[in-house]
Amino acid sequence: MMGTFTLAQSKNSVSIFIYPNGDLAGCIDFTPVGDSDNYKCIDEAKNIPDGDTTHVMWNNASTGIDMYSLPNDTDFTGTINYVQVFARAKSYPINQSPSGIFKIICSPNSDCGTLFKSNNIDLITGYRSHTKIWTKNPLTTIDWTLNDIRNLSIGIETSSPTLIDKELIQRLNPNSDGDINNWGHIGCWALHYKNVADPGTNCNIWDITPSERNELFNFQGTEITGTTGTIDYIKVFALITRSHWTYTRNARFTHKDYGTTENADWFLLLPGSPYLVNHTWTTQATGAAWTWAALDQVQFGMDLSDSGIEISMYEYYIAVYYHTNINPEIRTTQCFAKVNYTPPSDSCTLNKPEKISVDHSENIKMLNFWDGTRDVYGLNRSGKSMILTGSEYQSDTCDKSCPCEHIACVRAMGKDGSTIEISELRSLFNGSYKIRSFGWKHISEKPEVYEWILELEDTN
Repeated sequence: MMGTFTLAQSKNSVSIFIYPNGDLAGCIDFTPVGDSDNYKCIDEAKNIPDGDTTHVMWNNASTGIDMYSLPNDTDFTGTINYVQVFARAKSYPINQSPSGIFKIICSPNSDCGTLFKSNNIDLITGYRSHTKIWTKNPLTTIDWTLNDIRNLSIGIETSSPTLIDKELIQRLNPNSDGDINNWGHIGCWALHYKNVADPGTNCNIWDITPSERNELFNFQGTEITGTTGTIDYIKVFALITRSHWTYTRNARFTHKDYGTTENADWFLLLPGSPYLVNHTWTTQATGAAWTWAALDQVQFGMDLSDSGIEISMYEYYIAVYYHTNINPEIRTTQCFAKVNYTPPSDSCTLNKPEKISVDHSENIKMLNFWDGTRDVYGLNRSGKSMILTGSEYQSDTCDKSCPCEHIACVRAMGKDGSTIEISELRSLFNGSYKIRSFGWKHISEKPEVYEWILELEDTN
């Protein structure tokens, strides 16, 4: 026998992601939005959170928790380096109270009376991902075990104290056509309001009639959250343009409530790309203060002057400015765990190579100076490689599958990419290497024979 040599490899760390598969009984306080179970609202894969489509919500001044169980069949081999819990959350419609809390929590024994928490996290109005890492099991203070992971539950703790007299803005889109809709043309939809209610579309309404034209839309205020607030004023917006650069046409905002119509001043419409115009109404047309119920009766719109220049309107909406006492909604859209571990070291054996070739050539550079002298220096090594070639074959001490298993073992080392240690060759060739490439060719089945070529890069 020609003997064998050994390739040993300490593996790179590996991460797996574990997602909730149930609500932990007795530990669920939040309201599910978009699905029936709380865990189903936060279990999206790490790179595809679905925002407000599904989330859990808490808007109480007291502290609440939501705890989620993880699958108990997680399986891997190795040393666990850490457990990291992720939560993606925001505060709506304004930032969380400075005295509010938001913490990532875990329970290694799935007991919501035994919780371990992150530091407090301040939430703002946009979704952000937050994390907490535990390098040891916080319950036992020793290294995590696979059994710990199988018994782990994760979740969040939060509160939303009341914010007093906060100014808020609520946008409302038209929800039906008003009493007058005589702009002459419509875009995508038969109902006028639908063509201007959805932002970002190419739908519109337009008119080229050489006479004054009017358009009114209905809105509904009592359908939205926050109707208990006091309305300060209403600002009306329109995305609009005129088509002709030479001739002019004027427009004005108007609103009608309880039979009384109030018009704003005329303004000149400009040509070119659609642009946003607005007008502020501080009171109803009757002079009364705004109320949420009044918005159900008021119609807002736009008049055009008596000219035949084409006018196009792509969007129309109102913004209600109001102040109120509010407990912001704490919304969490995603929660999951990451387990990072290092697989056990591995070793492979191959028959000692039939040929070894080594390349330690150096990339030499030379500078020529005007006085005839030269400066020669080594820029870098072009390679410190070693190429081994050999064969694996059936023998008296190994069944038919052995050569294939040896090949597969080295192939797995190459895919892992970690440094390998070679031993049992001559001392000149033993040492630390990276696998550049590994190729093989199946020569025969009876007997089972493979030829292989292994290209290594010296790490020293």
